[in-house]
Amino acid sequence: MSAEHRRLERRRRLATLCAFALDMEVLLTDAAVAMVEKMVGSLFRRAERTRSERLMDDTRLLKETARLHARLGGPSPDVRWAEGDVLSLVGERIGWEALEKSVRAAEDLTRTGEDGLAEVVDRYTAVRRFVPAFLASFVFQAARPNDPLF
Repeated sequence: MSAEHRRLERRRRLATLCAFALDMEVLLTDAAVAMVEKMVGSLFRRAERTRSERLMDDTRLLKETARLHARLGGPSPDVRWAEGDVLSLVGERIGWEALEKSVRAAEDLTRTGEDGLAEVVDRYTAVRRFVPAFLASFVFQAARPNDPLF
């Protein structure tokens, strides 16, 4: 307490300290909410970055699969009319193992689209570490008495 506060009468000093405590409560609450907001935002940004990296890997795989299929169809794209056995043509141009691998890759690449929340869910343990303590620090109430919170 500063010398200036000591000069105040007792009731005035108490009122000043109460006002200070209430103001600090608001400031600290705002700081805690902002900190959690940043932590969750960081979690979503990391998840988006992971998703982008995965999409880039998928793009590379798609390009490799397309190249493989181009080799199968080239130099003569119309293999239906090629002389000889088409199955042996697959074996000659790309190999059966490579074809099977490309089919699996195509299946993986054509799965239903994701919205990126899977990466966020993967980071649930990080959120689980700090959110319970954060939520336990506050008492949540509706604006009007006896109104439900949700």
